[in-house]
This record gives sequence, C-alpha cells and structure tokens, in this order.
Amino acid sequence: MHNLRRLALLLACCLLLQPAHADLLQKPDLEEPGAWTLRLTFPEGAGPFPVVVFFPGCAGWGAWERHSAQRHAEVLKGLGWGVAALDVLGPRGILSICSNGGLLEGLRDDAALAATEAAQALAADPAVDPARIVFMGQSFGGSVALDLASPQRRKLAKAPRVFAGVIPYYPYCYDRYGMGTQADFDTPVLVLGGALDRWTPVSRCATLAEAQAARENASPFTVEIFPGAYHSFDLDLMPRYEIQGSEGVEVVQGNPEAAAASRQRYAAWLGTLAPYLP
Repeated sequence: MHNLRRLALLLACCLLLQPAHADLLQKPDLEEPGAWTLRLTFPEGAGPFPVVVFFPGCAGWGAWERHSAQRHAEVLKGLGWGVAALDVLGPRGILSICSNGGLLEGLRDDAALAATEAAQALAADPAVDPARIVFMGQSFGGSVALDLASPQRRKLAKAPRVFAGVIPYYPYCYDRYGMGTQADFDTPVLVLGGALDRWTPVSRCATLAEAQAARENASPFTVEIFPGAYHSFDLDLMPRYEIQGSEGVEVVQGNPEAAAASRQRYAAWLGTLAPYLP
C-alpha cells in the first residue's frame, strides 16, 4: 500500500506538469525502475476521464508501435478517453522477446501485475474515472489482456481485478483458462484478430468464445475477425515483414482498412461497456 501511494503521488505530480496533448513518443512520466513505466495523456475538457491502458507486443515500444499507439490515442481522445502507455520491457532493459518463448511465457504474470499496479495508481487520481479503466494490448499485450480477464490467471499473477474490460489485439489464445474449465473469464473481452494471422491464429480465440458462451451468466467474450489482415494489422502503414518468432518465421503487415475498422469496432464496444467497481 505504501508503494501504491507513492506511485499515485508521483502520477499526480507529473500530471500537473504535462501539457494537455502530451506526446506518447516522449520519455515516460511515471517510473518505478525495474518494474514498469507509464505515460498518461488526457483529452481536452474536465475530468474525471475514463482511461485505456495501452500495452504493445513482444518488440516493445518500437517506432511502428509508437505510431500505432498515437493513432489509437487520436480515436480514444476523440471519444473522451485518456490513454496510458505502459512499458514493461524497457525498464528491464529488454528490447524484444519475440523469438524467446521462455521470456514470452515468463513475463506473462509480471506484465499482468504491472498493468494492475498501473491501473491502481490511475484509479487513485481524481482526474481518472476508476470505474472505467480498460486494458488494450497488441500481440503479447493482447495475451496479457486475456490473463487480466481470467480469475485463475490473475490469481497466478497475484493481481486483483481492476479493469472494466479488455481489448486484445491478435492475442495468443491458450487452450485453457481457469481450473477445471476452458474459459473462466469474468471481465468483458473484445478480441480483434486478422484472418490471415498464422502467428496467433484468431480461430483459437473463437474456440474460447464458444466455451465462454456456454457458461451460465458468462461475461461477454466477443471475437471480431478482419479479412485480409495479418498479425500487427493495426500498425497501419507498416510494410510486410517476415520476422523470427518463437516457433519460426512469421508474417506481420499493417492494414490501414482493417485498422480503421477495428477502431470503429472498439469505439462502439466502449460505448456499451458497463462501469466496474471492485
């Protein structure tokens, strides 16, 4: 609790110093060395604001990821949402975990806990609406988003539920979440995946959605599939690359049309999302 109060105080101090349209490309404002950093931006107007905590994929905050985050921030700020850019790899001195299966798996719980701590610090600030904090993640960040929506995965990360909903972009959907059940999600989920993605096949997420829907009084688990889209499709103008993943060479490519459609989809979804208070 002492550590959380310290983080909240740091956040409040930084907010007094930042401009209304802070740049996501700048050095993060809020930092706890070795754990995570956070860069917070608000739209114009008076708060308290709902906030999306945004977390990139296995390559961290590279140039394409920063550009993509700015595009998402433009949409979210137009909807009246703040954006908090979360970094977990940078504070650990890690450039990429894309080809390291051990780190990809090993950092799942650390990343989920870091996201939770960041949300708790945000919730303590009067400029933030604590009932409307949402997590959005790309690829590895999307997988972390699913963990944050699963009680069993949160238990493993020692992280309480703090998010009103999660938006995983092209996550790797594991076969099972929960003890004795395939899907145990208690938080609304909107998965956004590309039909041509072979790195993290969206069909795996559709299987989870079916299992979640079969549960009694289940929270919604929605999967949207975008035709013609590869992994990283919301990195708008990124050309086609073949990169080394943890299990071989994978294709990534931006798709402006699918990216724009996905933003329209989550904008509508956010408008229907119920607040969450623990």
